[in-house]
Amino acid sequence: MSILNFLLIAGALQGFLFVLFPFVTKKKIGKTIIFLTATVFFISANNLQAWLKDTDYAFTSFIFKNLEIPWYMMITPCFFLFLIHYLKIEKKVRTFLKLSVYIFLTEIIIRIGLIAFSFSKVDIELIKNYTKAEELFNVIYAIILFIIAIKILFIKVKLNKHAIKFGDLNWLKQFMRIGSIIILLWLFAIILNFITKNQYQIYIYSPLRISSSFLIYWIGYQGLLRYNLMQDRISLNKKLKNKNVIIEVKEKKTDDQYNKQVEAFNKIKEHLIIQKKYLNQFLSLNHLAQELGLSTSHLSNLINTYSYYNFSDYINQLRVEYAKQLLIDKQYKQYTIIAIGLESGFNSKSTFYTAFKKFTGQTPAEYRQQYLSK
Repeated sequence: MSILNFLLIAGALQGFLFVLFPFVTKKKIGKTIIFLTATVFFISANNLQAWLKDTDYAFTSFIFKNLEIPWYMMITPCFFLFLIHYLKIEKKVRTFLKLSVYIFLTEIIIRIGLIAFSFSKVDIELIKNYTKAEELFNVIYAIILFIIAIKILFIKVKLNKHAIKFGDLNWLKQFMRIGSIIILLWLFAIILNFITKNQYQIYIYSPLRISSSFLIYWIGYQGLLRYNLMQDRISLNKKLKNKNVIIEVKEKKTDDQYNKQVEAFNKIKEHLIIQKKYLNQFLSLNHLAQELGLSTSHLSNLINTYSYYNFSDYINQLRVEYAKQLLIDKQYKQYTIIAIGLESGFNSKSTFYTAFKKFTGQTPAEYRQQYLSK
C-alpha cells in the first residue's frame, strides 16, 4: 500500500500548496476562488487524515485516534458554491452554505460526545457504527447537491448565459462526469464497508482515495485557469466596448469600382467590420447570408471573388487584424494572449494560434514581444 500512501500524501501536499497560491498572488481574491480553494482544501485535509490513519501516524490516545473530522462532508457543498459563483447565479439558486456548515459542526460535536461517552467504557463499537451512519448520511447529502449541480449545468442552460459568453463550460461538464464516477465509488465503498469486516477498509476505500488525489490536480488547475481567463475576458470586454479598431485587409483590385458585384461585396465588408460581426465566435456563412438577405452560394462567391480568401479565412483574417491591434496596445498589456484571442472572435486557443501564424508568420507571443519590447 506504499504507492497509495504516496499518492495520498502527494495529493494532499499539492492541494495545500494550491490553497496558498491565490493568497500570494497580486490578483484580487473573490468568493469564486475562495470556494474553489476550499474545495481543494477539504479534499486535501481528508486525504491527509486518511494517510495519517493508514500509516499509523495518528495519535495513539483513544480520543485522538477516534476523532475523525468529516472533511469529506464539505467537499461537495464547497464545489457547489464554486460552481454557482463561477456561473454568477448565486442569487438565483439556494447556496446550502449555512446548512452545510451546521451539519459539519453538528457531526463534530456528536463525535466528540460519543468519544467522551465511549472512553469511560473503552468501547469503540458505538463510534464505528456512528461513523458508518454518518458517512451514509453525508453521501446522500452529496448526491442531492450533485444532482442539483448537474441540472444547473446540463439542463437549466438559461442560467449559464453569462458564463457561456465569456468561457467554455466543457471542462466543468467533464468534471461533473468524473465527479459522478467518484461519488459512485464512494457509495460502493460505503456499501462494502457495511457488509465486510473493518480490516478490509483500507482496500475498500483505495479507488476512492486515488481518484480524489487526481481530482485535486484537475479541479485546482482547471478551475483557477478558467476562472482567471473568464475574469480577464469580462474586464477586457468592458474596455473594448467603445474601442474603435481600424481593420485593414487585403483585397483584389478591380478596374470597375462601380460594378454591382463590387458594391455587394463592399456592403458585406462594411456589415462585418463596422458592426464587428466577425467578433462573434458563432458566426457562420449561413448566419451571415440570412442577415444580408443573400444565398450562401452567392455570399461565398462574392468573398472568393473579391478577397484573397474563402469565407472562413476571410473572417479569421479580420479577427487576426483585430487581435494584432490589441496585442501591441500597451493599455491591454496586462491581459493574457488567450483572452485577447477569444475576445477577437476565436473559439479556442488552438484556432487562434493557428490562424495568427497563418496570416502573420509569427505566434501571438512573438508578435506582441516584437512590438512591446521597442
